[in-house]
Amino acid sequence: MGKPFKSELQQLDNAINWSNNIDITEISNFIQRNNDNHLILVGSGGSLSICYHIATLHRGIGMQATVHTPLGLYNAKEVIKKSAIILISSSGKNSDIIQAFKVSIKNNPIDLLSVCMKIGSKLSALTPPTFSIWERDISTGKDGFLATNTLLSYYIIFSRVYQKYYRSLLKIDSRVTPSDNFLTFDYSNISSFSVLYGKWSESIAYDIESKLSEAALGNVQLCDYRNFGHGRHHWFAKRNIGSLILALITPHEQELAQKTLNSLPSNIQIVRLQTDAPNYSGSIELLIKSYYFVNQVGITRKIDPGKPGVPDFGRKLYNLQYIKTLKQDRPQYLTENEFNAISKKYDNIALHLNNEEELKKWKSNLRTYKDRINKQQFSSVIFDYDGTICNEKNRFSGPSNDIFVLLNKLLKSNIIVGFASGRGKSLKTDLRSKIEQKYWAQVIIGYYNGTDISTLGSDTSPNIKNSVNPNLAAFLESINQFDELTSTIKWKLRPNQLTIEPENHSMWNNRKLFLNDVFKSYHFDNTLKLLESCHSMDIIPKEFSKTLVVKNILQELKKSGRQGILCIGDRGDIKGNDFELLNNASALSVDKVSSLPNSCWNLLPGGLKGEEGVLYYFSRLQLVNDSFSIKI
Repeated sequence: MGKPFKSELQQLDNAINWSNNIDITEISNFIQRNNDNHLILVGSGGSLSICYHIATLHRGIGMQATVHTPLGLYNAKEVIKKSAIILISSSGKNSDIIQAFKVSIKNNPIDLLSVCMKIGSKLSALTPPTFSIWERDISTGKDGFLATNTLLSYYIIFSRVYQKYYRSLLKIDSRVTPSDNFLTFDYSNISSFSVLYGKWSESIAYDIESKLSEAALGNVQLCDYRNFGHGRHHWFAKRNIGSLILALITPHEQELAQKTLNSLPSNIQIVRLQTDAPNYSGSIELLIKSYYFVNQVGITRKIDPGKPGVPDFGRKLYNLQYIKTLKQDRPQYLTENEFNAISKKYDNIALHLNNEEELKKWKSNLRTYKDRINKQQFSSVIFDYDGTICNEKNRFSGPSNDIFVLLNKLLKSNIIVGFASGRGKSLKTDLRSKIEQKYWAQVIIGYYNGTDISTLGSDTSPNIKNSVNPNLAAFLESINQFDELTSTIKWKLRPNQLTIEPENHSMWNNRKLFLNDVFKSYHFDNTLKLLESCHSMDIIPKEFSKTLVVKNILQELKKSGRQGILCIGDRGDIKGNDFELLNNASALSVDKVSSLPNSCWNLLPGGLKGEEGVLYYFSRLQLVNDSFSIKI
């Protein structure tokens, strides 16, 4: 199994060139739209190293990131709901990463990205369109036992993704020289390695542990420079023979490393892997040097790290299916679908798992709500647009053809279709391109969050020529006095809506807080209301709302003696721009929900949201004359 490690090292320049030129748009978009969210990185074996590298990059721009093995992810599944997840794999087929994917989907992550170096992998095949996939066939071909070139490529690719946030050049030096002492040291009698690391070398330490352990080249202890001073040094007082300190040194911790190493007795053996390159460039240079270190250890111990051999029990361990062996936290009186739906109503359901009386009450509320939806006949459906029938990653290309097939099917059956969106002209353009013109008069649109209502057939709406609401103008004037705010946002002012978006998404969370503070400090909450979507913030006068679309359609239905409106959106939480729309007895969410028991439930299976959630609901569609029902 595997191939000579030396042959993998000969491909490093090829991997570097390929990684520097491959398209990374999908990964960049994922990081950009999730840089306000807690990020969970998941990998096994060598892939765990890149997870630590990404975590360092993410934390370095002030964001939260956590690294987990697949089993670690299962043990921390309670936080998945509040996190975006990146699954890292070389081939996308090992059982652990597949199980991690299934655990992620079941627990409804905010977002998910599958990354692997194999086009058409099992992991990518499982990933629904709601979430993202980045997969490529690496130019160096299939990796050997230690996935060396794949790992280097991942380091470069993710460093490129974050480069714009650090505003420093990515410089890669793949050269090593005989003067580096790690290339001339005799490791033949070394059986124990203590690897000391700092901020930009932590991920390298994990990779060294992985390679030395997987190739049976030695026992490895990892610790940062300060934790080494808390008892870990004692090993060298008692077991110095056959032991070695491998010091990973970047400019960030160079002085600390030097003082630490200078404090040690001269009889302790020390090997240094050092770089003068800053941040992620230093990480990549150290990674390459670590490859040559591992190769040298293998040479002196007469073990090829690329072909160490795998025992039969190792294959059994590698393929062990572990999920079914673990105790399930879900109460037995709740089905998986019931538990999923109720979990979405809680900010943290883990705090309530032992409250049987409360959970059974929620089960009763859920059944009552489902029965109401299942029994009702609807003559109209009102959709939010972005995040509901148009996924975030399709924002500029529009909804899928399947969505428009559904819309035309409903319209053909004389169902009134409504839209309540923060958008204006772009919404009309998208809908007119795929909805048959004969149905345009049957489509009611509330542009700019219900501030401008008309049919799709109207050529005069949305109207942006009217005078601007004075309160909106005053709010814009108030925020314009803060240069530190206005230099990082962009805005569009319409007669009754001010839309604000970030120039730099990495700063958006802070800017939203800034805008909220201005909004309340200057008492604009008396006359205006602030609505958040997944990519922007809309401010509109208090008298307007998406619910005005509901009232408009109710009047239309009364003309023909019909009734029943189903509302569907994605941001039904209190901060979301669909809260008012979905705060009624006949509303379904395809993402976030309110905490109220009698409105705004998300009844989708784990992993479905957005467009795919809408299609799931309407896969249970039953049309009768000029009305419909949904049996969930």
